[in-house]
Order: sequence, then C-alpha cells, then structure tokens
Amino acid sequence: MKVIYILMFFVLMGCVSLPKDNATYFGGNIINPVSNYVLLHNEGTADTIYLDKNGFFLKKWSAFKSDMYTFEHGYEYQNIYIDTSDSISIRLNPRYFDESLSFSGVGSDKNNFLIELYLQNEKDAVYLDREYLNMNEDDFLNKTDSLKAIYKNKYDILKESSEYISDEFNTLVNAKIDYGLGMYKEVYPFRHKWNFPREELSDQYYSFRENLEKPNVNVMDLLEYKNYMEYYFYYSSALKKLETRSLNIHMDMAKRIVNEVRVSKLKDYLLSKVMYNHLFTSAEESKLDVKLIGYYNDNSAKISSRVSGIIKVIKSTNANNRIGDFEIVNSKGRRFDVYDLSANKNTMIYFWTKKSLDVEQVYSSISKLKSSFPSLNIICINIDSEFYKTSNRKMRKVLKYFYNMKNSDQINEFVYEDNPRTILVDRNGRVYNSYSALESSSLLVSIKSMIKIK
Repeated sequence: MKVIYILMFFVLMGCVSLPKDNATYFGGNIINPVSNYVLLHNEGTADTIYLDKNGFFLKKWSAFKSDMYTFEHGYEYQNIYIDTSDSISIRLNPRYFDESLSFSGVGSDKNNFLIELYLQNEKDAVYLDREYLNMNEDDFLNKTDSLKAIYKNKYDILKESSEYISDEFNTLVNAKIDYGLGMYKEVYPFRHKWNFPREELSDQYYSFRENLEKPNVNVMDLLEYKNYMEYYFYYSSALKKLETRSLNIHMDMAKRIVNEVRVSKLKDYLLSKVMYNHLFTSAEESKLDVKLIGYYNDNSAKISSRVSGIIKVIKSTNANNRIGDFEIVNSKGRRFDVYDLSANKNTMIYFWTKKSLDVEQVYSSISKLKSSFPSLNIICINIDSEFYKTSNRKMRKVLKYFYNMKNSDQINEFVYEDNPRTILVDRNGRVYNSYSALESSSLLVSIKSMIKIK
C-alpha cells in the first residue's frame, strides 16, 4: 500500500505519466487527521474517501464533471475546482486548515489561486470591519473598488500563466469576488446609519446589486453567495429598527426569505441559518419562540435535522430548571458529579469535541473568559467517543482538569451530534442560559448578568 501512495505522489506531481484515459485523480496527505475520511461534494456528487493509516487518500473517476466542489475534513471545509482530467494532490494539517492547505499536480494552479484569494479576503476582512465600514460613503466605496481591482489583477496573472481557464471557472471566480465584497456593501448602510445619523446614502448606492454575477446553480453553491444572501436579509431587516440579534429581526428575515427566494434548496438553507443563529444568539426568553419555530416548520420543504436536534436539547435544559446531574471523569479516571463541581458557584459548562476545536482553540477562548471573569467556575467536557487525554500544560494553568462524559448515552441529552454548546448554571443550581456559542456576545451578556457585573 505504501508503494501505491508513493507512486501516487509522483503521478500527481507530474513526474510519472499516466495512460491517456482522461481519468480524474484527487488525492493527498492529511497530517494529524481528525477523522478517517475526507468528503468531496457538490449539488450532483458526494464522495467519501477514506484515509489509510498514514493519512493518505486517493480517488479516481473515469467520468468526472468539471465543477466547483466542497472539500471537507472534520468540521472545516474549502471550495476547490476540479476539471476533467485534472490530477490534484493536496497537503493539509487540520489544525491550520486554510493556512496549510496547498495543491500540486495538474489543476493545482487554479486551486492555489482560490486559497490565496480566500486568505487575502480573510486578511482584508479585518480592515473592512474595523476601518472601512466606518468611513463615509465615498471613501468606503473607493476602498472596496480598490480591493476588487487587486483581486482581479491577481486573477489576470493566473489567466496569463495558466494553460486553460474554463468559462465556468471564470464565472465562479468573478462571483466569489463580487459577492465576497457585496456582503460588506450590505453591512455598510447599517453602520452608516449609526456613524452618520444625519446623512443619507446616495441614490446610486444600491446599484452595485445590479452588477453582481447572476446566480446559476453553481454560483448558488458558493459560500460567498450564501453569505451574501444571509447578510442581505439580516442587515436590511436590522436596518429597519437599528437593532441586532432580536426575535423581531429573525422573524422579519424568515418572512422575507419565504416571500423573495424561489429556489427551494436556497430558501431552506437560509431559513435554517436564521433558526441556527437565533438559537445561538437570542435572549434566553425568546430562544424557543413558538411563532418563529412554527413559521420555520411550516415554510421549509426540508426541515434541518440540525435545527430540530438543537431545539430538542435546549428543551431538555430549560432556563430556571435545575440541570440534571451526571457523572464525568478526568484524564486520571477520577469520577465527579456535576452537582458537586458546580455547587454554590456561578458555572459555565462547555461541551466540546476535537472534531470542531482543538486544544489550542479551546485554551484561547477559555483563557479570555477566565481573564474577564475570574470568579466564573468553568467545566470543560469533551464529548468524543474515546476519552481525549491531554498533557497540555498551558490549558492546565487555566483549568485544573478536562473532563469526559462517564456515560456516553447521556451525551445526547445535552449535545446534538458534535455541535459544541455552553450552559450557564447559577449559584443556586438553576439553568441561566441554556444554549450559546462559546464566543458569542450573548454569552458574555448572560455571564455578566448572572454574576451581577454591570
């Protein structure tokens, strides 16, 4: 088997010639994999490709459709483009997913460009959020036009050096650029209203929408397009009352999505995003709003199992109820009852999995919380099927122990699949916030309220 993968490496690098059979090859090496497989899928294709014991994988297709695909490993994913007869090899370290992802072989130039564009967007997003979105209209538009010119210039360089760029790839790249920047143009009116309350946007401001790449089926599958549509509905709804993360906004979004989106798959996706964000970010008293959940169920052609599952586990830990006691164990095998660990203490219980976060990421987030709220009692519970032992010294400075559920059957009472969650329990043992993301602003508000910090 090792000989096969060594041969695969040289084949994909172009050092060894394959028979001219027009086959398509996709393979590579995952360093420190978080699961034993990778996924490659789009609207019409879904392949699960298993890794060998050394983290290598290889897939061959005799007939393959040129298209943009989603490549996934663990909870991370990235868009890649594969043409018929491409032979692409990847190298990836999941801990630094986007930064470590690299391509070699036939077709690698397009994908190295895509990941370079993505990382550049991530870098520019910091300046867009902190600086550009707070500028006046003319300066903001000049900045976004300048960024677009930079991206287009990088793409022109690729087209000049590449042997073949298909019309479909050209359409998708232009869509990624336009919708990626268009997303911030949907945010800007909301920021402008706060920063310049006496100024109105020009009549021409929204004309950018007319120049966006018209969405076809493949464009609709792009992350940039989906993000743009989510921002379009969210910020235009929020702009009406200048408020964020409220039940009113989420309800308004849901109604507009139902009325304006005709493609069933896209409509279901956007509705599920509304619900998912609502459950994670809304105030405790409105998380399980009957009207919003009912509207979602009545208007979704395909109910999201993820949304339904999260609603179920939230119901199992309703606010003001006492959290059910359960047993957890530390890395040394010692058993503890959650009641004992949280008795008479304001406590945050955090359920997590290495499939979505590694130890360093958990350490970073928990360190910030402990620094901001020294008196907060934090219990970190890993939910992986095999106990995740750690000798991470930095983490032990923040928390004395990592824990694992002693009874794996109880995990389903608190967590849906591998979705991390936090539960806040006050010093009286009652649930104060039943469901939040670890880094959400709503969690911080709830912690401050629970421990009476103004």
